Amino acid sequence: MADALQKITALIGASGLDVGFAAISVERGAAIDVNGGALFPTASTFKVPVMVEVYAQARQGRFKIPDRLQFEERFRVIGSGVMQTLAAGLNPTIRDL
Repeated sequence: MADALQKITALIGASGLDVGFAAISVERGAAIDVNGGALFPTASTFKVPVMVEVYAQARQGRFKIPDRLQFEERFRVIGSGVMQTLAAGLNPTIRDL
């Protein structure tokens, strides 16, 4: 594991980026991290738990994936990707979102 950590640390150092990395060996239970205590923005990783919840609520019958929602100006935030270019009043499906 120490050899892997050295290689990962060298790659991260060579990149010149502010990076955090963590991995756990499921078989051995061993863990390594580089900058494991640092805070980083969640960026698109946040989409995974959101989509898990969307599909869970759809299975519970709270709505259907093809249902449409009206896009409102208040939904437009910094870092919202393609949402920045959508026109207010658009009615995308939950699947599209």
